[in-house]
Amino acid sequence: MHIGMQVQSNTHEIGDRMHGHNNAFLPTAQYLLSIGLCPVLLQGKKPVFTTYTSYLPGPAGSDELQLPIGQRPLRYSHALLQTWADEYPGANVGMLTSQRPCIDLDAPAIWEAIADLVPVTPHVKRGKKGKTFIYSVHPTDPVRRTRTFVNRFNKSEMLLEVLAHGRQTVLPPSIHPETGLPYEWVGMPEWGYMVGVPLGPEAPPPISQAQVDAIEARLEELGLTRKRAERGEGLCRAISDHERVRYVAYLAPKLAEKLAAVREAMAGSRQDALNGACYALSPWVREGFVGEVELEEWMREACEANGYIRDDGDKAFTRQFRKALDDGWGAELPDLDGTGRVEAAMGKAPLSGISPAVAVFSLPVVRAADMLTQPVPQREWLVRGWIPHKQITLLYGDGGTGKTTLLLQLAIAASQGATWMGVKLARHKVLFITAEDELSEVHYRLDQMTRLLGKDVGDLVIVSLADLEVAELMSLDGKTLKPTPTLDSICELIGRQGVDVVMMDPIADLFGGNEIDKQQVTKFMRMLRKRIAFDLGCSLVIAAHPSSDGMRTGKGTSGSMAWSNSARSRMYFSHDKETGISTLELMKSNRSKVGESVSLKWVDGVFVQVSEEVRALVSPEAEAKIMARLDKEGPIYKYGSRSDDWVGFMIGLELGENLANPKGKEKVRRLLDGWEKLGYVKKLAKTGAGKNKQDYVQWLSYGDKINLNLPVDTSTAHLRQP
Repeated sequence: MHIGMQVQSNTHEIGDRMHGHNNAFLPTAQYLLSIGLCPVLLQGKKPVFTTYTSYLPGPAGSDELQLPIGQRPLRYSHALLQTWADEYPGANVGMLTSQRPCIDLDAPAIWEAIADLVPVTPHVKRGKKGKTFIYSVHPTDPVRRTRTFVNRFNKSEMLLEVLAHGRQTVLPPSIHPETGLPYEWVGMPEWGYMVGVPLGPEAPPPISQAQVDAIEARLEELGLTRKRAERGEGLCRAISDHERVRYVAYLAPKLAEKLAAVREAMAGSRQDALNGACYALSPWVREGFVGEVELEEWMREACEANGYIRDDGDKAFTRQFRKALDDGWGAELPDLDGTGRVEAAMGKAPLSGISPAVAVFSLPVVRAADMLTQPVPQREWLVRGWIPHKQITLLYGDGGTGKTTLLLQLAIAASQGATWMGVKLARHKVLFITAEDELSEVHYRLDQMTRLLGKDVGDLVIVSLADLEVAELMSLDGKTLKPTPTLDSICELIGRQGVDVVMMDPIADLFGGNEIDKQQVTKFMRMLRKRIAFDLGCSLVIAAHPSSDGMRTGKGTSGSMAWSNSARSRMYFSHDKETGISTLELMKSNRSKVGESVSLKWVDGVFVQVSEEVRALVSPEAEAKIMARLDKEGPIYKYGSRSDDWVGFMIGLELGENLANPKGKEKVRRLLDGWEKLGYVKKLAKTGAGKNKQDYVQWLSYGDKINLNLPVDTSTAHLRQP
């Protein structure tokens, strides 16, 4: 039988370059793109980028261009192919088999057994051994899945593979990594092709699922393969490019989450984690969004990391992987019915906001060159230089030092858009969680503090876990650390209330594991960072107690170093009993200079900032007496030292200074200047006429001091407007 031996003229150029070309990728890839097929960049036989299953040929449609850059599908262009060819000069070229399914025959000896079942195609290639037959997609009975047939008597010998959704095949003139010889198009004389026919613009004959099933039945009948569990038919419907865009964006974080769950699974739950993840991902493999071989490699890496393969062996892993994939094969993909579920998940896709040429589902990888073409994101802060936004910050302090008061004061300031430790904050919706104090105690503290800080606390939500039997956010189930319903409830509350700042006190009551176990601590911190900081977009500040050694060394830490290593910022709050001064020090920061400190003193239920200059001039006790008298006698005082009722006379009297002595008067002036810098007093405009104009000062209440009209920290001002 003769089925046309003429080769399309525009394919001769590719065939001519089959031998001796130093870059097999570019000419073939550009030609594939020109006829609407998807090329794949290869090193040897493996794709360079594991996102090759997500790329689409051709220009973007109008619907697609309306999507944010990070949610558009990855598309090929001739410029992109040229860039890859320049970066990988020795690369091979492959083709996505979703558009051109293949039968890859590795065992020539079984050719006679299946020759009558294999559809006739002009496009046949050869590498090291065997042959690969290339077809088109059947319009009514497409090949629904990739299949691998292995010799039942020698499991290391692959008989043949059916390559469809989510796979690729190497094309000539690529160089075989083992033989060093090029792949080549070969003739099939029995089909009438005396010479090899490269791919042309005309579609080859289609191959159907029924024909693949017939091949499988023949191999089972001959006893060459073992019958495997049947997979359900599943959804297997046509998916438009627009739907595929949304599905890819939906899948990316889900796949990363499943792989992380398997990787972090503890002994006793590792097999369940593997089964659950593979079952959930099975329909995504069926529909071609994830390659079965790639998924198996990723899951194998995860099971090697968690010790499952080390303890149970690779055969057990393969058996469980195949069984779970078969069991979940009939499940449906999420319904794109406009309910918002897919759209909501798309916002969490790790590709969001950047257009990468390289990005894998399991890791948010981008090419550095592409990253530099995008606007540089500004670092976001809750408190500039101290507390980064969407990260975890630890606040260490010994019991009784006032760290809960300091944390609650931060919560009030953030909810008001007020000043905290000299930094004006943007206004936020704040959740304050205490596992140590009952609501009555929080009520008392809140009443005392808002008398000075103001009653505007409508954006502050308080939760007490003190009366709950289970306050832990994660607890041990046997040897496995798992999230509790308490964590789920808190995350639901954060999302429902629109919270973007969360305070927790203390970490010892919220962590149900071993604080010196590095693995458990890391898992706990990663869980909080992902679910609260990343997924819900919150600043998370957690109070903790230091160990005796942490206080002795001045580091303020406790337990495993994983606590500090997992946080992006760590503060230490200490109190000097002799001076009555407390110090807040920045001990660790990934984004600012460490070693910064603020001196504070406790006054009427709140902490107010003091300066070194003021501390050198007046003791905290004397300063408190002066403040009390000024608050009591009235807010306005004359500032000029020549006035008979100069405010400095009363201050000097309290300090015991002789104001007839110029040094005493100078000390009071310096003290007033220091208080002005701290915001305790402010100068008023001169009043009167001519020579009778007087300088006045206004003494500010503690609430006014803390709510000075300072510049707003614009790094987070866009999150929630006052």
